[in-house]
Amino acid sequence: MAEQPKRDRQTPPSPSLNDLPENLLLHILTFLPLITAISISLISKKWRNLWHSLPSLDFSIIDFLLEYFTDDSDSDCYSPEILADFVTHTLLHRPNTFPLREFRLQFHYTQNHRHRSLVSTSLQYALDCSVTDLLLSFDVRHIIKDIIDDDDDDSRFENLRVVKLVDVDIGDRLLSDLISRCEYLEKLVLSRFRGVRQFRIFAERLEELELLYYFPCSPEEYESSVEINAPYLRSLKIEHFYVAKYYSTDLSSVVEAELNFYDRDGFCLQLWCSVMSLLTGVKRLSVQNMWFGFINSKIESSEHFAFKNLSHLELKTGYTMSDFKGLAALFVQSPGLETLVLDYVYDTDKVIRYGHSLIEQCLFDIPTLRKVKMKNFRITDNEILVLALMKMGKVLLERVTLTPAQLVETSCKGSLVVDLNAAKFLWLDS
Repeated sequence: MAEQPKRDRQTPPSPSLNDLPENLLLHILTFLPLITAISISLISKKWRNLWHSLPSLDFSIIDFLLEYFTDDSDSDCYSPEILADFVTHTLLHRPNTFPLREFRLQFHYTQNHRHRSLVSTSLQYALDCSVTDLLLSFDVRHIIKDIIDDDDDDSRFENLRVVKLVDVDIGDRLLSDLISRCEYLEKLVLSRFRGVRQFRIFAERLEELELLYYFPCSPEEYESSVEINAPYLRSLKIEHFYVAKYYSTDLSSVVEAELNFYDRDGFCLQLWCSVMSLLTGVKRLSVQNMWFGFINSKIESSEHFAFKNLSHLELKTGYTMSDFKGLAALFVQSPGLETLVLDYVYDTDKVIRYGHSLIEQCLFDIPTLRKVKMKNFRITDNEILVLALMKMGKVLLERVTLTPAQLVETSCKGSLVVDLNAAKFLWLDS
């Protein structure tokens, strides 16, 4: 019998970029640096304009350098003009009829006509696309004058919900003017900039405010102040933002706050008191333990300097006698505290002697407290004393968690849970 000829089995074609659904491909592109996303989109004729639908345009100098220069190239040849050309061509080829959620522009700005025009054009493009999240970072001074037109008092940025200004030198009036034009602003971040003297943050709908890294460089700046008028503000973060005074008619709406300063004496103590006296309605708070310094200072306190709503507190502290007294005073001011996190961030060398006088001065009387976590636990005598004072005082704890510091050598991993009533210790896996 003659052999039947074998039929050639056709190998199915491998999937290509054209076979991917549009929404899936667009989702993938959102995870890539902008220049990469555009390059991939241009590979396929079918999807060459898909990058127009990207919800975010992020012109980051870092991502651009990593993508633009190979290992063999000389990154020292970079100039702001290369990124400026990329921004210009991108905006020129992307119609502003496509909506835009986020617009980020970060590069080394120089005050020449080309860059002033680029910033102005980019901002106008973002506003035309109804952008809601705006980040401008230039590592430069005096740039806001290139954004706001002093002659146009009626211009408003009605679509902006989030504004972040980084590395910008801005005057009081211009900053206040910029904020006032963002009528629906919900989040404001001001980081690493100069020019603050006495400026006001008036934002009717503002819910989140972050003030980060302002260091006075002149005697005038040490007299600077910030006035906050935001009736719906719920979250406040102040980190190394050193002005002489914080003002507000009412910040009782703030339910979550985080404060972080370098030291616990002098200028920082006054600043700490200035902010803390405003947080009368806070529920979750992260702050340094300066209560004892406040008690022994001549700073006038308000009769409302209490935290009746505070239920969760993370306290950056040491374990000196002053810290113990401050902790006891804090308990008096926070009658509803339920969770306490003690973060051991200050070195404590002197061992405190346990005795009746210590119990009388540092009576931990807070029956609502249920959970305590001690971070950076170093197994020092003073840390053990904290646990002893809690057991001696009017504290009905359900759980105490001890997280060892990295400098502590132990064969146990994870956190240690302590039952003060049964004196039991149990290591939890990480």
